Formats: sequence, C-alpha cells, structure tokens
Amino acid sequence: MSVLQFNDAAHGADLFGLRKLGNIYTRIMNPTTSVFEDRVAKLEVCNYMFLCSYVNTERKRETKMYIQSES
Repeated sequence: MSVLQFNDAAHGADLFGLRKLGNIYTRIMNPTTSVFEDRVAKLEVCNYMFLCSYVNTERKRETKMYIQSES
C-alpha cells in the first residue's frame, strides 16, 4: 500500500503542481504542518481577544476613577 493515494495521475500532478490544495507529504503541505498552523492561528486569536478584553477593562477602570475624582 502506498502512502500517497490519488484519484488519478492528473489529481496527483495537480497536487504536486500546487494547483489543488491537499496533503502531499512534503515540506510544502502535510497534515502535521496543517494542524500546527491551525493551532498557532487559534492561539493568535485568543491572544488578540485577551488583549481587547484587557484594554476594555482598563478603560472602564480609568473612566470610573475619573468620574469619582470629579465628584
């Protein structure tokens, strides 16, 4: 059994020619790299969401302190 399985020769040629997306078990595309890239992207989104939440909380805190100092 071959590790690489294609629908036909044209399908394999399209994958290796980068005309179609798919796993070809090279340094360009493979399942391990895809999973890693997806996880890093999710972490980046989480970091952005945390930063936005933190900034929003600080703005509320500063506004509250300003209002209290005006009283």
